[in-house]
Amino acid sequence: MNRAMRSSDVVLWIWFAFGALAFACVPALRARDPVWGWLPFWLLVAPAIDLVWLHHRRLLATSQAFLVRRMRRRRSPMQQAQRLRTRRVLRRLPRLAEISP
Repeated sequence: MNRAMRSSDVVLWIWFAFGALAFACVPALRARDPVWGWLPFWLLVAPAIDLVWLHHRRLLATSQAFLVRRMRRRRSPMQQAQRLRTRRVLRRLPRLAEISP
């Protein structure tokens, strides 16, 4: 199918947009209604679920392509850092005879 939006897509996007606008502007719509139930579900979650269901194959293909690109970009495992080879200056430890009075 081409990129042209189907009528169901248009309706769901409009439903989602108006639901988000109503949810943000009208605090009474954030509550539970005895007839309709939890209103945020019907305003936001239901159209989002429908949109995801309508485009689930495209979403899966996009996420898979993203993960494949991400895995290819990973560098090869880096080697452990090598310790610098500096010359140690050995300190002379005091002898027991020198410590005791």
